[in-house]
Amino acid sequence: MNRHLGLALTLALMAACQSLDEDAQYAVVILSTAASHETINNTISSALDDRSVRIARNAFTESSLISLEPAVRPGVGQGDASGMTRGKPEQFRLLRTRTGCELQRVSTAQTYTLDGVQCRRETAY
Repeated sequence: MNRHLGLALTLALMAACQSLDEDAQYAVVILSTAASHETINNTISSALDDRSVRIARNAFTESSLISLEPAVRPGVGQGDASGMTRGKPEQFRLLRTRTGCELQRVSTAQTYTLDGVQCRRETAY
């Protein structure tokens, strides 16, 4: 009996967590300013263990998703036909939540609050 109660509580908790995520919507930046661009760039850098990143000024203005290719480095006896070593791209998605804009690292589903960034729900084309 206790086992069934534990399972029921676990399922209820999982359902509650999923309903919180359902409130988030894919979003785009309303107005890209130097400050909002810096906030997004610094947040991505922090999410990637402080690796240096440079995103385009118009990132997230037309799409909620960006994909960052890792820097290509020459590899000795590794990589593709050009001899370059390539890593897996990282994807980040901009979300609009009840409290504002958040950035989600797709590979981990971890989210980061973006203070000072204005966004709106992404519309389908």
